[in-house]
Parts: sequence; structure tokens; C-alpha cells
Amino acid sequence: MHFFKFQRPQAILNQTIHQYQQKIRTTQAAKVARFYAGHWSFNDTQTRKTHTLEITPNLLVQIDHKPLSGKVISLTEHELVFLDHYGYQLKITCEDQRPVSIYDEAEDMDYPIK
Repeated sequence: MHFFKFQRPQAILNQTIHQYQQKIRTTQAAKVARFYAGHWSFNDTQTRKTHTLEITPNLLVQIDHKPLSGKVISLTEHELVFLDHYGYQLKITCEDQRPVSIYDEAEDMDYPIK
């Protein structure tokens, strides 16, 4: 004789709510990621060089066409925080659904985005 394990109605409801909330968060993150996605440039006043910044819709980050190793650790409508493999943060500030500046923790420098 086999006994079937039935979940209580409250457990099923909690699981359904959790799955729905995850879907909402994923959908919202995808919408916010679009604010940052694109090709951008910024000037380094110390070296007098113009650099390119590319952010893909799935939040992969490249500078000067070189992928950065690391991961996005925070994403809001106002800021994307990328943690590189050295442990430094790259903070990209967004206003009016467009990136406006980059803060490079390793260099302790802010760069306006063009």
C-alpha cells in the first residue's frame, strides 16, 4: 500500500505566492536592466582617454570591448553595482532611465557617461 503525501492547503498557497513573487522580481529586474543596457562612453581625465562601456540586457559588462569578470550584486532603477573578481565595485548611476555616471572603487574616481 502506498501513501501519498499531500501538502496542506496553506503550504500550497505559500509556495504559489513565493513563485509569483519571484516571477514579479525577475520581470522587474529585466525592465530595470533595460535602463542600463547599451553602449556608452566616458572620459578618463587623468589619462585623457575615452573609454567605452557596454552593458548587455542580461547585465554582462564590458569596458573597451573586454568583458569584466564579476557579477552584478545590486540592481535598482537608480544604481547598478558590479563586483569585479578583485573585490572592487563599479557603480553605475542612472537618472531618467539612462546611465549618467560610473564610480570605479579601484581608482576611487567618478566618470560622467556621455
